[in-house]
Amino acid sequence: MKPQVSGRLSIALILIFIAVIATSIRSNGITNLKDTINKFETIRAYIQAWLSEVDTHKPIISSSYLKQTIVDDWSNQMDKYQIVSVRKPDDYNNAGHIQYATNIYWIDIINDDSLARMSSDKTLILYCYYGHGSMISYTILSLLGYECHSLDFGMMAWNLDALVKEPWDRKADYDVEVHVNESKESYLLPVIASSQSDTKNIIKELASKYLSGEGSPVILPSDVKTIIDNWNSKKVEYQVVDVRTKIEFETGHIPHSINIPLAKIAEINNLKKLDPKRTIIIYSENGQMGQLGTTVLNLLGYNAVNIKFGMMDWNKAYVDRSKQWDGSARYPVEYGNVTGTGVNYMGTQMKSTDSPPVPAKQNDVEKAEITTTHLSGSIYLFEREGLNMVASIGDDGILLIDTHFKRSYSLLAEAIKRIKDVSIKFVINTHYHPDHVDGNENFAKSSVIIAHTNTRELLQQKVKTYDGMEFTPLRKEGLPIITFENELNIYFNNEKIKLKYYSKGHTDNDVVIFFPRSKVVVMGDIFRHQCLPYLDITGGGSVLGLISNLEKLLNEIPDDWTIVPGHGPVANKTDLQNYYQRFIDAVSHIQKQLDQGKSLDDVKQAGLPEFYKSYPPSAVEIEMWIEIVYRNLKGEI
Repeated sequence: MKPQVSGRLSIALILIFIAVIATSIRSNGITNLKDTINKFETIRAYIQAWLSEVDTHKPIISSSYLKQTIVDDWSNQMDKYQIVSVRKPDDYNNAGHIQYATNIYWIDIINDDSLARMSSDKTLILYCYYGHGSMISYTILSLLGYECHSLDFGMMAWNLDALVKEPWDRKADYDVEVHVNESKESYLLPVIASSQSDTKNIIKELASKYLSGEGSPVILPSDVKTIIDNWNSKKVEYQVVDVRTKIEFETGHIPHSINIPLAKIAEINNLKKLDPKRTIIIYSENGQMGQLGTTVLNLLGYNAVNIKFGMMDWNKAYVDRSKQWDGSARYPVEYGNVTGTGVNYMGTQMKSTDSPPVPAKQNDVEKAEITTTHLSGSIYLFEREGLNMVASIGDDGILLIDTHFKRSYSLLAEAIKRIKDVSIKFVINTHYHPDHVDGNENFAKSSVIIAHTNTRELLQQKVKTYDGMEFTPLRKEGLPIITFENELNIYFNNEKIKLKYYSKGHTDNDVVIFFPRSKVVVMGDIFRHQCLPYLDITGGGSVLGLISNLEKLLNEIPDDWTIVPGHGPVANKTDLQNYYQRFIDAVSHIQKQLDQGKSLDDVKQAGLPEFYKSYPPSAVEIEMWIEIVYRNLKGEI
């Protein structure tokens, strides 16, 4: 019996030992699981608190603000700001970068060496190609405690010559729906495993995993269109989430998408609408804030991608114009790592001991297409990068209005040739700004260039506008050889074409071209559709003069004519009337305060009425526009 007792005791002891071990394992497992869940909730709550305040920190700044406030005043601003290009090193060196910028590729932004190169005592200005990579960097660095901003539309807005990629083509016209879709299921939240305990260290670890992952952080709208067109089979793989406001969503959205406003996307009830097993396709107005939302979701354990250019590249009609790309400013860039070397607005060298290298992928910029539209009779519209060029094409040959930049010559010539392969006999410049005359030299060998007298004079000077843009003299070969003061008639293609100068307005050299037989009038930048006018006071512009000119034109242009602005969609008489009214209302708003004795600072602080947030000035920020109008009305400039 003793051996039996001993055996039973041994078995009992073994069972007790196994129970203790199992209890220990269960206990440790529960503790580890609880710790993991707590890390998810800690990170989620931290991110949501940050999201709720992100708008107050102004994550995106404009290129004009960066140029005028920071770059142009660098000696006083260098202790406050650090400009960081997050583009590829080859593009930073060879294609050009913003003055005073250092380069840290966005994929490497979280590396210890990269973080050591960025000052936590300065505000970081981040920029990339279109604004996507810089918003990924902005999101991660902001969550780590850095003060930073992302440049609106990146190099695409600063200088297209240095973009090395194709700009937005403005052709977005996919179908939208207004039906409000709801997520009917509730999904489990992702699990975050991290060896770190400090919140920012966890975020750094999660960011490193995200940035080192495979695949692109963006998806093309055309690829999303394919998914939407095959939704019945694809919905098990994808969810589409609109992070715009509820009002914007209900106005029109991508089919099958649900709406979770960006500021609330990390709330638990909203995260439970998202399936961690599917790819979440995010989109915002223009892709930039959508990239922020995509980054946040990836940090939280989701597989999310952002639609490149957002709703703007799905259907631009459903995006406020103030949030759409409005062209490139062509601000100076530097090459290599040497500060102080750059190119100016015209694309010519500013100051350097060596000529800048040819951009590595300049031909990609050249691929931006020209859109051709037949307006009426012999009149055709050619649009590229937001600028309108017009031609009369007939048996007498071709008369071309405005020449864009040099880089557009071959595409423009080819587009014209497809309509009629005859010589371009006349070129008319509506005014002296580079985006309208820079291509003159390419046409001068076979064409007579015509412009107002003041246009030729300004094209021979170096001009720095009040808001800081710099124009260098045009080469002799590109100068107009026929000028006029008030009116000039050209009898061409069975039409009496009238060129007319009114007075100082947008500049002191604006020419309006009338085609009475075709019922078309070309107004240049006197009229910029759907925004307030740009006023070049240095170039002879005048607030009251432009008002007077618009009043005269409204009286002279027949109701049934087609009106071509310098930039933006083709318009009609009603559009011009609205443009005039909104301009005069804004001016009256400023004049009223001036009459009350208010200072410039007071007027700038008061701003323009709320309406003008969706009807902004062209080319400059609202504060600069107010300053120009205020000082011009006061007679100071």
